[in-house]
Amino acid sequence: MKDLKRTIFLLAVMISLVSVNMVWAQAGAKAPKPDVKEIAVEGIINGINCYAVGKTCPLNAYHLDIDDTYVFMTDTDVYHITNLDKNIMTMFLMKPVRVTGKVEKVSGSILLAKLEENKDGSWETVWSQAGARKEAVHHTW
Repeated sequence: MKDLKRTIFLLAVMISLVSVNMVWAQAGAKAPKPDVKEIAVEGIINGINCYAVGKTCPLNAYHLDIDDTYVFMTDTDVYHITNLDKNIMTMFLMKPVRVTGKVEKVSGSILLAKLEENKDGSWETVWSQAGARKEAVHHTW
C-alpha cells in the first residue's frame, strides 16, 4: 500500500507539472492563480527513484549519475523543488536541511527561497534565490 501511495504521488507530480500548463496554453487562456503557501520545514533530499521504492540514496558516484531527479522529504510530506539545480541538491543529499519557500498545494512543488544546512546544531544558509539572482546578474558571460 505504501508503494502504491508513492507511485500515485509521483504520477500526480509529473502530470501536474507537465499537463496543466500545456492544457491552458493550448486553450489560449490564462492559467488560474495557483494555491500557494509559505513554508519553512526541515527534512532531507532524496532521489526520486529511491523514494519510489522506499529507500534512501546510496552516496556513490554511479548512483548519483543514474538518479537525476530529487525530492525533498519531511517526516510526513514529499515535495518537488522546482528551482534548485541538481548539482546543488546532490551536495546535500541525505543531509539534514531546511527549506524556505512557496509550496503549491496541488502539485507539492516548492519555489525555493532559501536552503539551509544544519552545521553543529545551527542552520547556515547554503543557497538563496536572492543570491542566485545576484550572481547571475554579475556573471560575465
